[in-house]
Amino acid sequence: MKIGLVQSALEAYRDSHPKKGFMIFQALLASACIIPMGIWRFTIGEYPQGIFDLVLSSVFVLIAYIGSKDHYFHLVSRIFAVTYTIGVVIAIQYTGIIGLFWSYAATVAVFFAARRWEAVLVAFIIYLACTQAVWSLADPQLLFTYSACFMLVTFFCFNFSSRLLADHTRLSQEALQDALTGLGNRRSLDDHINKVANTDDPPSVAYSLIMFDIDHFKLINDTYGHTTGDLVLARLAELIQEQVPPDVKLYRYGGEEFLILTPTALDDATQLAEHLRQQVEQSALIRERHLPITISLGVAQKQPGTDYRSWLKDVDDALYQAKTTGRNRVCTGN
Repeated sequence: MKIGLVQSALEAYRDSHPKKGFMIFQALLASACIIPMGIWRFTIGEYPQGIFDLVLSSVFVLIAYIGSKDHYFHLVSRIFAVTYTIGVVIAIQYTGIIGLFWSYAATVAVFFAARRWEAVLVAFIIYLACTQAVWSLADPQLLFTYSACFMLVTFFCFNFSSRLLADHTRLSQEALQDALTGLGNRRSLDDHINKVANTDDPPSVAYSLIMFDIDHFKLINDTYGHTTGDLVLARLAELIQEQVPPDVKLYRYGGEEFLILTPTALDDATQLAEHLRQQVEQSALIRERHLPITISLGVAQKQPGTDYRSWLKDVDDALYQAKTTGRNRVCTGN
């Protein structure tokens, strides 16, 4: 049981947003480091400091737990940054100059908890609070060295967090985007349409799926090569995107199959499908080879109580009917 809980926690950490995962890890690590110090202070008779350490450790554990909930993450991340800052300042009051070392950990932590410019502001507050706390105890050389090191740590943290955020954004987009066509991929499709299918909309709200594929696409690949086949897919995606309204979602379902999610009832979705069929038939996607391209399309409206798989089967059956009854046509399901 314990091993299973640990594995679940590790999987949740790996799948979380970098800032969220790092904040939780930092909070638990800080708590683990502070607890032994609190116990040690009790053993040497420093009861106020020991109580403070144990209370601070408990706060960090609570922050890690609440921060693991997506709904509270942004609020808790700010509380975490403020708590760390207050803890460092109080630690310096108790321990003197040696407490300055904690300011580095606090600075790194806030860059993974708060937004970048918020973190810069908090880091500046940490620096002012720390230097004020040891101003009468430290000589000018130590203060200068501390200031230079603190500014360098802040600069490195800002650049690292900026790069991490940019990389995470890029990878998230790539994970949901088909590399060849630039459309949403199967993962993006599953996430979005699952939400639509599982939402109990009022009767006045209608959604339909349009599934289509390229007629005789295997023959195109076999005759002209996969490079031409990829070009057909890319240009077809561009053409369809130009023809659909902004509120219509377009995905590459797999191979030469595409899926459209439109917030319309069956009749309007069927009209859109017929419009797309005509546009593809009339467009010369591969002008340099005079290659005629047509598509077959199936349409199905979301029905009350229908789940994602049933809805997908309805539109797939409609597409199959279009392909088996002559291709280059639109058929409806339901």
